Amino acid sequence: MKTWIFMLLVDLLIPAVMVFFGLRFEKKTPKPARSMFSFGYRTVMSMKSKETWDFAHKTVGKLYVIMGIILVVLSIVVLLFTIGKDKDTIGFTGMIICYVQIVGMLLPCIPTELALRKNFDKRKEKELIMKEAALCTLCYIERDDKYLMLHRVSKKNDINKDKWIGVGGHFKDLESPEDCLIREVREETGYELCDFDFRGIVTFVCGKTGAEVVEYMHLYVGRNVVGEPIECDEGKLVWVDKKEVFNLNLWEGDKIFLRLLNESKDFFSLKLVYDENEQLKSAVLNGKATDIE
Repeated sequence: MKTWIFMLLVDLLIPAVMVFFGLRFEKKTPKPARSMFSFGYRTVMSMKSKETWDFAHKTVGKLYVIMGIILVVLSIVVLLFTIGKDKDTIGFTGMIICYVQIVGMLLPCIPTELALRKNFDKRKEKELIMKEAALCTLCYIERDDKYLMLHRVSKKNDINKDKWIGVGGHFKDLESPEDCLIREVREETGYELCDFDFRGIVTFVCGKTGAEVVEYMHLYVGRNVVGEPIECDEGKLVWVDKKEVFNLNLWEGDKIFLRLLNESKDFFSLKLVYDENEQLKSAVLNGKATDIE
């Protein structure tokens, strides 16, 4: 019986350590790794920033607690079947349990790494796209009381994925706003834009507090297009009745400046602030806060 008790204590060591450090990681993240002797969950992804370091330890900590409890239960159950057996049987069974526990100790690394990539790689892509494109144009082309809308369904890693927007895009070197507008309309629709009005400047602020990115959009209304339409590689182009536009999947901020386009001919400046979850937090029209509901 002494051999069995000894093996039980040995086989409970790894799960106990997992639960201990799991609870510790959840409660308090260790200081960021600064040398090869630093303590903590050290991988390439986890050490990219303090934000990834904290996220990794919270995630792996929770998984270690769960896995540690599971291994405790399984180890005890399996060892119960060896009560009364000879020392070799107890020892061999205990060794197999240790190997299984080592695998169980490594398994939480897989979902932790996947969670890191899901939460931080895509965010970096979006932020990089916006940082490289601080200036852009957007145009709502009118015809027969309809707007030409672009349903963004084609591009991967598209910040506008599944949204309905106007046509336009980012400035290229040496372009004026009008140069960019005319080129983007031609490239995305096949049309030549013959007549347009510059209706406003929209300032987008997006991201986590302290790490925001800013984009300045030149907003136009166009008309009298000529030429043959083409397929757009960024989505599907559809003429939509102006009354039906607000039933589409629009950004909340887009609804504000679309109402302004419909209700007034005045030029305006609109600032839209989105958080890191792409939720509209505030809107400022011509320097004054406006309702976002």
